[in-house]
Amino acid sequence: SFVTRSITLRRDDPDGLKRSIRVIAAWVLVLALGCSLVTWFQRDLLFHGEGDLALAAGALIATYGAFFVIKGRMAGTGRFRSYGAATALESISRILVALPVLLLLPSSRALAWVMPLGPALVVLWWWYDRRRSPPADAAPPLSMAPGASTGRFLAATTTANAVSQTL
Repeated sequence: SFVTRSITLRRDDPDGLKRSIRVIAAWVLVLALGCSLVTWFQRDLLFHGEGDLALAAGALIATYGAFFVIKGRMAGTGRFRSYGAATALESISRILVALPVLLLLPSSRALAWVMPLGPALVVLWWWYDRRRSPPADAAPPLSMAPGASTGRFLAATTTANAVSQTL
């Protein structure tokens, strides 16, 4: 929400917007690193000594932090189809990987390492997409196209969110 709001309020200040995004990215990285360190030092209590789960916790924060920044950018620039597609890609890819992994290695440890994959795929998709086309972050938010249905938008995003919540 903060990213969406920043894009909307700073559409005439691309440098200010970049600074806001950098501050958010720094917070996400600090939180991911901090969580990894704290959980590493408490791994015996929290994870029965399985230290790699401290890294998985940091990976979850880093990938989901980037994922939500990307979704905020999409919403702020009116790229609602991309927003829905990103949400669906994250959820569906996670469940498609989680099912076979849990059939082969039914453990919370295996699932912990699957969880960051969905948002990581969205980050890679977004990075690739931005390299193909110029960024639209500084552009004014787009209104819904004439004839576009609020119902269609809500159906697409609600479906994607429902898949996410189901997992």
